[in-house]
Amino acid sequence: MSLDSFVVQTPNKGVGSTTDNLIVEQFTGMVQGTLDRMSAYEGLVDFKKISGTDTITSNAIGESTIGKLQAGVTPNGTTNQYGKIKLTVDTPLFARATFTLIDVWRTSFDARKAVALEQGKKLAKQRDLAISTIAVKAGLATQSAYANGVNGAPAGHFGGSQVALGSSGAKSDPAALYASIAALFTQMELKDVDPRNDGVILTMGPAEFYTLAQAEQLINTTYTTAEGNSLQNTWVLKAYGVPVVSSNNFVGGKTITGSLLSNTANGNAFDGDFSKVVMAAFSPQALLAAELESLQSDVFFDKVSKHWFADSWQAYGLTNDRNEYSGVVVLP
Repeated sequence: MSLDSFVVQTPNKGVGSTTDNLIVEQFTGMVQGTLDRMSAYEGLVDFKKISGTDTITSNAIGESTIGKLQAGVTPNGTTNQYGKIKLTVDTPLFARATFTLIDVWRTSFDARKAVALEQGKKLAKQRDLAISTIAVKAGLATQSAYANGVNGAPAGHFGGSQVALGSSGAKSDPAALYASIAALFTQMELKDVDPRNDGVILTMGPAEFYTLAQAEQLINTTYTTAEGNSLQNTWVLKAYGVPVVSSNNFVGGKTITGSLLSNTANGNAFDGDFSKVVMAAFSPQALLAAELESLQSDVFFDKVSKHWFADSWQAYGLTNDRNEYSGVVVLP
């Protein structure tokens, strides 16, 4: 015979909690873990956290002018040139899964895990596409992002670098790819960008990556990014010491229209025709990235609709910054 009163277990409640808060913690952890694991560029770009506003600015200072001292002559001062760009974060991204009342949601770890994996995967794909889109646009830009009409850009600020392959078939030729990378890095160095010390990464799709790998042009090692993040088992270009990132989410070879992050205010910044782009090299300095809301998740039951909801959302934005820190290899 059952007791009138007995103790029950509440495995989804944290210590001192009156709600099933561990459900949310587990779900959030799985979404975040999946995003970190499946995003090729996570940790390579510094997303500045902003609050109290949706807009951040970046100021550019042109290079200084030097002169020589002359006996009996007081040296005059020189003027630096200035420029400014801004980034507005105005489009939160959202993923939701809905379960009916009869679904065994609260005790079904597998269902929760499957939804978390799917939401994390989709959010990672969108983030990678956004990063590579802006990085490629910076490389394709022929002038500085700080250029101001007829006045140009502050001295020392340049556009991106572009190298064209000799033929469409050259993207399958490891020697041609390697030569194009050397030409690209040469252009960047002529703009005072050091690919090895400025945190430049080389990114491409799987086909080009394995073309280089089969020709033994890549080595596997641990790499420390310009932001101080240590990346394990990273592929690095043998001769130049620059990390190589392969991603199916790399925007090269694609035409993007109707991106969730594109709107009239940002000039549809995340759309574009990148069908001729084969590879891109960029440093975090090529991008201005900001995050208004980091990844958040929630699991809750709605009494009105009598459904369970599993939500994940975040709000971030990017724009090109120092274009000279980016470059692209393109088809002719």
